[in-house]
Amino acid sequence: MTSRPFRPLTAVTTPPIDADGQLDFVVTGDGRPTLPFMPYPRHAIAMMDEIALLRPACVLYTGDAFWGYNASRQEMLNDIDRFRALADTTGVPLYNVPGNHEMQSDAGAVAILEEKGHDLWGSFDIGGYHFVALNTDEVNREGRVTGEQLDWLTQDLAANAGADGIFVFMHRPMFSWFQGDFNPDDARVLQELFRSCPVRGVFAAHDHFYYREDHDEVPYLTVGGAGGPLYAQPPQGGFAHYVIVSAGPGGVDYNVVEPGHLQVDYPAGNDGLEPLTIARVANTSDRDLLVRALPIRVPRLASDNDYRLTLDYLDWERRRPELPLTLRSVRDMGDGSALLSVEVLVPSGVAFRVRVDARL
Repeated sequence: MTSRPFRPLTAVTTPPIDADGQLDFVVTGDGRPTLPFMPYPRHAIAMMDEIALLRPACVLYTGDAFWGYNASRQEMLNDIDRFRALADTTGVPLYNVPGNHEMQSDAGAVAILEEKGHDLWGSFDIGGYHFVALNTDEVNREGRVTGEQLDWLTQDLAANAGADGIFVFMHRPMFSWFQGDFNPDDARVLQELFRSCPVRGVFAAHDHFYYREDHDEVPYLTVGGAGGPLYAQPPQGGFAHYVIVSAGPGGVDYNVVEPGHLQVDYPAGNDGLEPLTIARVANTSDRDLLVRALPIRVPRLASDNDYRLTLDYLDWERRRPELPLTLRSVRDMGDGSALLSVEVLVPSGVAFRVRVDARL
């Protein structure tokens, strides 16, 4: 329930939700190019590719999605569209709160954002959970949440106190060992608000590293590792990352994942013509990853039940463990082929082959 809807920037606006009461979503931010007129960092692109495979309910992006600063009107319009095109590759709704690179302390830049349908703050619901987006870069009020926005936030949190959980995302972190440019008085006000409501997590970026502090049993996570230049060494959180948040009846889990460790390639087929397609999947991260949308293109068959899926998995002891393999959806591509979406759990340190036989 919200009086100020916060909309996703993507063409897909309906979150894919499982019926088991578990809600998985991804949080990340600060994937902007290193300098103006530069391409997106490879980690930013790899991250979007992996999110497309994982197919969470949504992505919370914590700002600095593009360069922005000192851009002409047309440059900024192009930057916004370029980020939206990248976000669309995930296939899920992506919500971006504005950061300093979007806002630029410039009323003209803010007007362009609003013209392009970019909400500056607000909230939305997915399942039984409530999500709150805050703007910490209002012009001449950077690092603050005050006035109309604070009044609205107080009312919104109270109105949604019965939610299964509330998650808040913003650009500037309330707690930081690095820049520390959030107004401390405002931070104390927000901390008390979040303590008194069922806030289950607060996410920010701005500092280009991973960091976590817990206050009043509320975790405050800095997740500024989407691809921008890093501000710390790996032991201090200076590595590319995104966070998979799993919320359900049993609580909330936060899994930090470094992009580039979930790999998919196709040694056979996947062209819509060959009846046999082989997808080779590997997970070299230290986390088990549930791939909900492994894409496999094969010839179209008369019935979804005619596709035969098998998994070829040989572990380090040369045993053949079984892993669940589910055909989630089949999309007719209109050219005699079909795009299958396959779900499979990929344990840490495991590689295997998924075979799909679509013989006519």
